[in-house]
Amino acid sequence: MKLLCTFLSVIFLCLSCQAQVSQVLPKPPQISGDAQEVSNQAVRLPTSQFRAVWIATVKNMDWPSKPGLPIAQQMQEARAYLDKAVELNLNAIIFQVRPHCDAFYRSDLEPWSYYLTGQEGKDPGYDPLQFWITEAHKRGLELHAWFNPFRAKHPAMKSAHSPKSIVARRPHWKYNLKNGYEWLDPGMKENHDFSKAVILDVLRRYDVDGIHLDDYFYPYPEYSKNGEFPDWQTYQKYKNAGGTLSHKDWRRNNIDEFVKDLHFSIKKFGRAVRFGISPFGIWRPNHPKGIKGLDVYDVLSADSKKWINNGWVDYIAPQLYWSNKSVKQNFTRLVDWWRQQNLRGKDIYPGLACYKVKDWPDGSKQLVEQINVIEQRADVRGFIHFNMKTIYDSPYMQKVLKAKHPSPALIPPLGGYRYATFAKKLQLLNGRLTWQTQATTVRRWLLTVGPNSFILPGYSRGVDLNRLRVSGRVQLFAIGPSGIIGPPMVIENQGY
Repeated sequence: MKLLCTFLSVIFLCLSCQAQVSQVLPKPPQISGDAQEVSNQAVRLPTSQFRAVWIATVKNMDWPSKPGLPIAQQMQEARAYLDKAVELNLNAIIFQVRPHCDAFYRSDLEPWSYYLTGQEGKDPGYDPLQFWITEAHKRGLELHAWFNPFRAKHPAMKSAHSPKSIVARRPHWKYNLKNGYEWLDPGMKENHDFSKAVILDVLRRYDVDGIHLDDYFYPYPEYSKNGEFPDWQTYQKYKNAGGTLSHKDWRRNNIDEFVKDLHFSIKKFGRAVRFGISPFGIWRPNHPKGIKGLDVYDVLSADSKKWINNGWVDYIAPQLYWSNKSVKQNFTRLVDWWRQQNLRGKDIYPGLACYKVKDWPDGSKQLVEQINVIEQRADVRGFIHFNMKTIYDSPYMQKVLKAKHPSPALIPPLGGYRYATFAKKLQLLNGRLTWQTQATTVRRWLLTVGPNSFILPGYSRGVDLNRLRVSGRVQLFAIGPSGIIGPPMVIENQGY
């Protein structure tokens, strides 16, 4: 979209970090342009596209870079990632808050994560999730909380379990697998109830924009001794109670019931919060015809097709981590297959494998080609990059992504909700537009000046229009959680 005006870059301040949440705001944006008249032509709205990135905390994959860093350094690393996300015109962060029955936030249910301090249960001295929410929202970014519902320990955790951990308090709820992995038994209702309670606790206490699960339900076979998850006693208990499903069907039903229950529990809150799952990118081999790969329908007991068919998610983000040049796992064919499963008009945000770019013969060109495939399909309204560190450590990839998306995008609004917030006391005086609001849920502002439109961070309360001579309508819309746009405040201006 060609605009008559462009934003100057938003410069974010990085202070020497303190052991508390920073209150320093980025500098306000400026709108500039040649001296010209802007009148009431048709408004050209920004693109609407979910542009997200995963930030993994398990194994300290993305953040923090290692356990035990000082608070100031942890905060500095987080701000650097968030600033980079804004620079690349991303608009959402998928932040892993529960790698395995632990917490990156203050919790009465689970212990602090090992990856913060190097000891599970040790207080890091601040609330990382609240810090990430605050800093993301300052920058106009959504923050989605990412949970692993059944993984209980990863071998990267070198400390003993905290006495507060559910696996220490209820050791019979989990199994010890190979190489230090531990896993809650998804066949036990107690584990369903506990993991759901953990997720809803975060939703109740934190202003997150989304709840996100990845592909880990039952574990991958290489995690289990002899490749078989050891839940025979739980299954036999089900059979003894009159159950008739086969072992595999019973496992799949356990996960289906968890997903469905979590979906409806989230909706009962009445908040505009997106619930999404990022499953393995292939539902079953030969779907579509000729596609090869792991049969997670059987192996992980993940019937992701059913979840989107039944509308139990607001979006599905299949991990399509293969090249468009691949025949057995072709990116475009898989995108189109997932589109065919979207019977209820939910969103599809393919997961993109930035970490594989270095291994593809066509490198970053392949990544751009995949984004082009997405953008050529109006019913595929976004994507999620894996992962942030890969992008942050690659100046060339950053250059490619900035060239692909030189302007910010709106987030596709979540259906079924309204946002009543609007700006108050909107004034245009001597080329400066100002407004007020008491609302704390404004994520961003959409400003239209004649035919042009601009996206501003939610903290903004004014913007200089500089030499842009406004003659006609100026509108300001508050954008709330999940991209929902409120009613406009309007100035009919005769020019200044």
